[in-house]
Amino acid sequence: MNLNYISNKQSFLNFYEYLNETNQYLKKSIGSDTEDIQNLFRCVHTLKGNAAIFNLTNIVDFCHDLESKLHVEKQIGSQLREELKQLYERLLLEYISIGEIVESFSDPKKSIATTISGQNIKEFIDIIVASTSKSLNKNILLNFIGISNAISSEKYEHIEQSLAHIINNCIDHGIKSSGVIDFKVEVEDKIIITISDNGSGINIDSFKLKAKEFGIDTINFNKEDFIDLMFLDEFSTKTAVSRHSGRGVGMAYVKSSVESVGGNIKVTSDFNLGTIFKLIL
Repeated sequence: MNLNYISNKQSFLNFYEYLNETNQYLKKSIGSDTEDIQNLFRCVHTLKGNAAIFNLTNIVDFCHDLESKLHVEKQIGSQLREELKQLYERLLLEYISIGEIVESFSDPKKSIATTISGQNIKEFIDIIVASTSKSLNKNILLNFIGISNAISSEKYEHIEQSLAHIINNCIDHGIKSSGVIDFKVEVEDKIIITISDNGSGINIDSFKLKAKEFGIDTINFNKEDFIDLMFLDEFSTKTAVSRHSGRGVGMAYVKSSVESVGGNIKVTSDFNLGTIFKLIL
């Protein structure tokens, strides 16, 4: 296990709690005959992304294979149930291993503050950028603005993994070989997090074609309507599935997590100029 991320103790503790919640959900799903397979698909896809952040490659590879099967199956049969059980057992071992590290902290409870600093957020985003850009062999420069600002840790815990999804989206979908990502944290009446890249932007024609596959009537759509399609489950213009994208799950998860804390997300984009994601919390 690569433990570089322990420099950001808050994110490490968040991940530890997330593993416990995910394992409890998997345990419940294994014994259920009524669990929605789409919910399981989202769970496994999100787990894959989170495990990649913390370099748990064995979990990433297992999840990638499992989500491919969940994507095409209509119900949970005996084979899928057995593989979910294997994932549960693997996660349990990781949870126990990470728990030993958590116990080595002087007082884990005190590490969970009511606010999280811009510096801690930057450390987490640095990890995402370094990991994904290395995996995709791209050269990415990160500009972080607002390092002196602090935001509610309660809200941050709900959106931390969404920030990772957006960064991965910028690197995988937007930036071709090299580019810049600007990450800005503002605290006014509300918390505003703006993430932008100077990549290829959104190709509306590609969105039109994908919408047609979904049976969506776009005759009266404006540009904003087309961009909002990215938040639909399974909506992706990627022609191939990779460890980072192509399932059409990430942005649906982002919208859901942002709205869960009473926020909203706005996306603007210009083809060949870049894309801007604005989270208002």
